[in-house]
Amino acid sequence: MIVSKYEIYRDEIIQIAKENDYKVRTTTNILSKKYDLSNGGLRKYVIKVIKTQSQVGKELNERGISSEDFKHGWIKT
Repeated sequence: MIVSKYEIYRDEIIQIAKENDYKVRTTTNILSKKYDLSNGGLRKYVIKVIKTQSQVGKELNERGISSEDFKHGWIKT
């Protein structure tokens, strides 16, 4: 399994995203400035992490479905 070089920032990404209403651009900018990282690959990784943290992403992952296959969704209860 290939691990992203940004994996070491995963917990911090989740924390920053929560504090900023899961805004990808804001989260990416904060991290890129703090650690002097390029935005390109980091932004893609931030999107991936945020998708897995959403309720829809969690529901899909629990059912063995990749959240990367969906752009948006909703939960009906």
